[in-house]
Amino acid sequence: TKIKDKFGAFIIIKSCNIEYKKPAYLEDELNVSSFIKSVRKTSFIMNQIIKKEEHIIVEAQIHLVFINENGKPIKIPDIIFENFKPYFCDSIKL
Repeated sequence: TKIKDKFGAFIIIKSCNIEYKKPAYLEDELNVSSFIKSVRKTSFIMNQIIKKEEHIIVEAQIHLVFINENGKPIKIPDIIFENFKPYFCDSIKL
């Protein structure tokens, strides 16, 4: 609700592609890495990699869009774009 209150915007999931490579079980210790693959004017694509020990067990790609209260895409606020920079894909070590 902070994004809604401050910018009058919502972030919605436009699409999600998940590849399950290996199973995880209750009580498994998992490591989740998230990074931003690309950014456009109104949306961004975020990747997530889930590892169990050193093995990748899940890879996901999520397309997120900023919209206004009427459901129309809007430009990503500059302050949010600046806060995304540490999560751009070339700043993560997999």
